[in-house]
Amino acid sequence: MSIPFPVRLLVGCASLSSAVDGAFAEPPDVVATSVTIPYAELRALWDAAHVKPPVKPAPPLAHALSLARYAFEFSPDLTSVVCRATFEVTNFEDGWTLVPLLPADVRIESVAPEAAAVALRDGSYTLMMFGTGKRSVTIRFAVRLSNATGTAPGLRLTVPPALISEASFVGVPAGSLVELTDGVRLNGPGAAGTLFRLGAAPDLAFTVVGSERRSKKKPVASSWNADVQTVVAAEEGRLACRSRILANGVDGDTTEMRLFLPAMTNVREVDGESLERWDTTRSDDGLHRVVVIRWNGLERFAREVRVVYEMPLTARDGEWILTAPMVNGCVAQRSVFFVAARPGLEITAGAGNPAGSVGLDEPGPSLTGMLGGLGYATIHAAPGETTAVVKVKRLSVVATSQARIDDAQFEMRVVAEGSLLAEAKFTVRHDRPQALRVELPGGSELLECSINGREASPIDRGNDVVEFTLPAVAENRLTRVAFSYSARAEKFAPVAGRLELMLPRTELFTSLIGWEVQLPAAYELTAFEGNVEMAPPGRTVTASPATVIRLRKEICKGEAPRVALFYQKRAVAP
Repeated sequence: MSIPFPVRLLVGCASLSSAVDGAFAEPPDVVATSVTIPYAELRALWDAAHVKPPVKPAPPLAHALSLARYAFEFSPDLTSVVCRATFEVTNFEDGWTLVPLLPADVRIESVAPEAAAVALRDGSYTLMMFGTGKRSVTIRFAVRLSNATGTAPGLRLTVPPALISEASFVGVPAGSLVELTDGVRLNGPGAAGTLFRLGAAPDLAFTVVGSERRSKKKPVASSWNADVQTVVAAEEGRLACRSRILANGVDGDTTEMRLFLPAMTNVREVDGESLERWDTTRSDDGLHRVVVIRWNGLERFAREVRVVYEMPLTARDGEWILTAPMVNGCVAQRSVFFVAARPGLEITAGAGNPAGSVGLDEPGPSLTGMLGGLGYATIHAAPGETTAVVKVKRLSVVATSQARIDDAQFEMRVVAEGSLLAEAKFTVRHDRPQALRVELPGGSELLECSINGREASPIDRGNDVVEFTLPAVAENRLTRVAFSYSARAEKFAPVAGRLELMLPRTELFTSLIGWEVQLPAAYELTAFEGNVEMAPPGRTVTASPATVIRLRKEICKGEAPRVALFYQKRAVAP
């Protein structure tokens, strides 16, 4: 309930008087106390507590490009240009903003600073910015110039609009002019490095006027004498080739070389001393893959080029068509192939090759690594030709055993009632995981198994055959298998008789089998027969007196050792 204002005042006075008297009473309990105020005041307090902050108006622009500066540098042959483009961008939004800068058909070489987030998005190299502020980024890129025969080399580049757009040009040949889209012409060498203000057009376009006169005058095509060595190896349905080309220029421009290969060839790598660049294209008729190689520096009459390429392999057996790079404008070319002969392949010269096409040449040092230590057949192409045919025949490979048993030791104890207990220990030599199958004597019961001292559970293949899974081998390539089994033999006769015994059989080649048989002490051996022989006597420790017989068998495979023991009862001492 509410307390009238005079009552509340009296309570306060009473509390105060108690404090003045020095008797500090406990403060009153005001939990159940209520306060009554007019609604207008309550509404004013509510509105003051729920005032919404003013909404910040969105900027009219997400970002603005204040500066775009392009510094172009032409290559000496006016086939390409390298540009260093600097952009200054201001972001007006708090979140992420995407700013397209360059088209995706240019080749980016570097971005500065390295922390600048530039990615390829929707066909443009785009700067990603987060938060308001100003950013500056410099991108170095290269692009080829359009240079059709009889026309001036030029470039048309889609660029973003900027408040200030500037461009400079370096490397313009003497006697040539750079003509911009709006008709402005810049004198080549005299304007080198000077910044020129560009318009607000979305395309930056220019041509090098005057250079078309030089493009009509092509350099004299080079002529060569070439010696081409090619290593060929069959790998997963393709022919992997590596060629070493030694060429001597006869006349013409020796800073450029063109190689011709079949159209389906995949050129992987081209290298050589002073190599500036290389590129591949298709011939006009579409039948060849053309490799264009350019060297920097002065002309040299001797050139060495190494080319790595792949060709589809149409057939593993039968005939292979080998193709070496054909040097364009070659006066005389000699082509020789070194075909890697993997185990099981016989490689000979095909019928289409000239007589004496199998030579004694050896591959150069840069080619021997691709052979990988394999043997090879040397095949010569006809003079002036770049192809040769070889016959490939797959030979039958003799299968060798992947595992063998170095030593197998058996200890067998037979009691008078005919029960027997046998323990076996195998030492198996193998190179990889292997399955060891053992056929036990009929009616046997497997008791214990272990592989390298660890308990193992072999697979039951039926018909008394069990299979041990041998693990991956260690450095010594040996695995030790042990198992024991019980079986039944004939009961011993009271006076004399014959006991037939046999051991488990395995298909692995076994070098040596040792077999120790313990008979009851009351019986002695009189004779034996079987496919085993008597072993030299040795020292045996047994739990009880017994007649010990030692047998052995050497060089066994797929055969179960057997023996028939003839025995008689020992004479009783008087």
